[in-house]
Amino acid sequence: MAAAFAVVLAVAAVADASFGASASSRPAAIAGTNDVHAATLAAATLSAAGSIAPREALLAILVAFVVNMIVKVTIVGMSPAVGVCSRCVAPPLAAMTAAAVAAYVATLGRSLLAKLLGYRFDRKGECFRSSRAAATG
Repeated sequence: MAAAFAVVLAVAAVADASFGASASSRPAAIAGTNDVHAATLAAATLSAAGSIAPREALLAILVAFVVNMIVKVTIVGMSPAVGVCSRCVAPPLAAMTAAAVAAYVATLGRSLLAKLLGYRFDRKGECFRSSRAAATG
């Protein structure tokens, strides 16, 4: 676990430095094929250090989670007991994935609503009124 975390953290840091913060979800997707924990710890560590924004860390965690769920459903679906996958395994995994995506969309929606109302969020997630909105209303 510690080795996986170190590798994912190093790859994410290099991707961030080389390609910008938007590249942090790529190593998370690769890590998600094996384990979500390493990607989660790496994204949280980079966010806490200020290397990536919390939203980018959240997206990286979501990407790792979704990729991990796809891998799990694929592995179970390839088993001889395909009926077990369709009845017992796939529905809870699909529900967890839908809940994770809905939670991400809800946080994204909060940001979009705040922008429409003239508010912004800083890197720590604190909300404040933007100067343009304050000048116009």
